[in-house]
Amino acid sequence: VETEESNNLTQTVLMVATVENGSSGKLNSTENTFYVELPSGAVENNAALKLVQFDESAYLNAAEKLSLTPILLRGEEEWDVCSMVFQDSTTATVKPVSVGAFVKKTDSTTVAHLANDAVRIYGWNKTGESWNGLETKYNTSQGLLTASLPAGYSTFAVLASGDSEAPQITFSVEGQNFADGDIVSARPTFSIFVQDESGFDFGGTPVKLLLDDEELVADEYTVFKSQESEKQATITFAPELEAGDHKLSVEALDINANSATVE
Repeated sequence: VETEESNNLTQTVLMVATVENGSSGKLNSTENTFYVELPSGAVENNAALKLVQFDESAYLNAAEKLSLTPILLRGEEEWDVCSMVFQDSTTATVKPVSVGAFVKKTDSTTVAHLANDAVRIYGWNKTGESWNGLETKYNTSQGLLTASLPAGYSTFAVLASGDSEAPQITFSVEGQNFADGDIVSARPTFSIFVQDESGFDFGGTPVKLLLDDEELVADEYTVFKSQESEKQATITFAPELEAGDHKLSVEALDINANSATVE
């Protein structure tokens, strides 16, 4: 879309995502520093959007609160966040979106953190007003980071963390001393305790439960968060089990995308 005001030409690039085809491939930012790729069904109605990168103190303050280091995008001198802005502000994605960001490989801070495998894409959780680390892949030759942005998220950034410690997970069965392989009742109550020094993003899904390799939905268990911090929680789960062997797996992901699994 082009508009002309006072003989000055202002260009605004609007892109389209459809219900049937998503974005039909990658949509690149004007600066060519990041891209997004919406899959089929990512939006519930055909939608126009634009890609923007910008600097805002609230995002930087949130990163500093989590002791995260801003990482520069390719060709930039200041840290920016990346965002999909839908023309209809009520539009939100309902499926994960593939995103990529090119980093400034000549920046000494970036080089140092990449060497320690500490650089990730972080998604912005609007509800919690906080950054959430995503599982990220890095293409060395391209200087490209890629990740899957959760449904409902529209803003992301490149950040680095010195935290490489996975969350701690412990669990027990109410009313008995439990060890792997023990017999439990047909309706046991499991109590699962997770903790992490960096904390969890409870606005998302930091803990997943799988029973016999099938992921449970949120209303099948209860999460009790600590009143004092986002660093620990207790999950209770009371399934109805048929006779035989069963496997319960617990996966926990902290805000820096460090993960742990206990079975």
